[in-house]
Amino acid sequence: MTRKLLRILCLLYVPCASFALSSDATQQIKITSNSVEYNQHLNTITYIGNVVANQGTTKVTAETAIVTLNKTNHIDHLTAQGKPATYSTILKEQQPPILASGETIKYFPATGRLELIKKGHITQNGNTFDAPYIVYDMQKQTLISKPSSHERTTIVLQPQHSVK
Repeated sequence: MTRKLLRILCLLYVPCASFALSSDATQQIKITSNSVEYNQHLNTITYIGNVVANQGTTKVTAETAIVTLNKTNHIDHLTAQGKPATYSTILKEQQPPILASGETIKYFPATGRLELIKKGHITQNGNTFDAPYIVYDMQKQTLISKPSSHERTTIVLQPQHSVK
C-alpha cells in the first residue's frame, strides 16, 4: 500500500459533519466490506460485497459503495448501490429513526443531503414517502420528488393521536 492510501484510509475514521444526532459527528466512520479498491487517479475508494458503513446512529448498507474524496482527501459523498441499498439515522433524541432505501443512494455528509434513486423510500414513525427519485435535505428539512413519466409519488401520513 502506498503512504497516500494509508493516509486516506485513516481519514475515513475522522468524523465528518452530519445532520444526524450531534454526537454522531464526533464518532469515527467505519466501513466494512468483502473487498476494497482504491483509485488514486479518481480519488475514490470502492467497497465491494456486503458493505456496511457506520457513524454513530447513522448506518448505510449496500452491495457496493464508492466513496469519492475531495481535494483535501475528506469524504465528498458516498454512492451506495443495492437491491436495495439502505440508510438509517436518528435526527433527534427520543424520535424514531429515519429509514431510507433505494437502488442507489447518494449521501453527502457535509451538507446532510440524501438522494434516493430508483425505488426511493423513506419512513419515519409510520409515515412513508415513495418515489422514483427523492432528494432529502436534512439541513433544510425538505423532501423533493423529481418528476417521472412512468412512476408516481406516494405519501402516507399517519393520523395524529390526540392526548386525553
